[in-house]
Amino acid sequence: MRRPAIGTAHRARGNFHRVRTLICGASAAVCATTVAGAQTGIAPGCTATPGPVVRTLDACQKVVDLFRFLSPQVGVALSGGNPMIGEGGTLGGPGKYSINVHATVVDGFVPANDVSLVTDGSVRSSNFGAQRAPVPMPTVDIAAGLYPGIPMGLTNVGGVDLLIGINYLPDVTKAPVAINSSGHGFSFAYGVRVGITQESAAFPGISVSYRNRKMPTTSILYTPNDDTLTVNSASIVSKSLRVTAGKHYKFLGIAGGFGRDDIDAKSLFNATINDGPPVGRVDVSVPATQVKVKRNNAFLNLSLGLPKAQVVGEIGWSSAGKPVETVNTFDGHQANEKYRYYTLGFSFRP
Repeated sequence: MRRPAIGTAHRARGNFHRVRTLICGASAAVCATTVAGAQTGIAPGCTATPGPVVRTLDACQKVVDLFRFLSPQVGVALSGGNPMIGEGGTLGGPGKYSINVHATVVDGFVPANDVSLVTDGSVRSSNFGAQRAPVPMPTVDIAAGLYPGIPMGLTNVGGVDLLIGINYLPDVTKAPVAINSSGHGFSFAYGVRVGITQESAAFPGISVSYRNRKMPTTSILYTPNDDTLTVNSASIVSKSLRVTAGKHYKFLGIAGGFGRDDIDAKSLFNATINDGPPVGRVDVSVPATQVKVKRNNAFLNLSLGLPKAQVVGEIGWSSAGKPVETVNTFDGHQANEKYRYYTLGFSFRP
């Protein structure tokens, strides 16, 4: 086969480079946003109506970052601390039960600033800001004795309690953010508690428990300027493992413990951008995105009252988990950082 002349080969390569440059020059937005999407982890499948999806990548990134920032906070409120506030060990077998009515509030943050959404095909880092906003989670928990355990000296070992609960998420609004539960706003929890020692005059109650809590289906709306970013049908599940110890002294009770939370959050997203001519109104849809975080947890309870009815307060610490990266910022706060939470409630043991 005859080889082309060296000059011809150079000319061919030069023509190829010129063609590639013209292609990228004619579709600069596509080239730039494709690279941006690969680097920032935008949910694949982002779509826009009307118009090319490349114009809306900024909105896609912002709504996903908003979810990454808020979902761990809601997960901490859902997890709480002590599975049965004010208690340490198991109840003592069939016929024994206790009821807790309480609310857990996370000292959290929501966006404070109105940020603009760009439609030039780029992904722009904006500062959402951060303002303190308590994230509440009212709950009714019930523990029912299943097995008394094995008598061992002045205590029982190996008792088993069934744990069930009902969670309620009230609507929270702190402009420009609103958190709204869908439908009835209730969800259920279940778990089990196994006693190491049952509380007695000589021994504190010590137990290990596992609890699965699900948050009511929720929507989060962020409405900067005339635009809207919406987290739709958010589902957050917390799986918590706890080691708890507690002891009561007449009218005073002390309990505390530590554990681990696995928080699994997923949601659909959409956005509405009201831009000036020639773009106009653009509706954006982002497919389901999932955020999974693991966090350590420690808590301390103090209860006051009679043995069968007590007021209980709790303070807890949820440590920072593995950082969840976001392109946008929140006044220096990070997604999945450490949070403090507080619980106040009533404990009844008929």
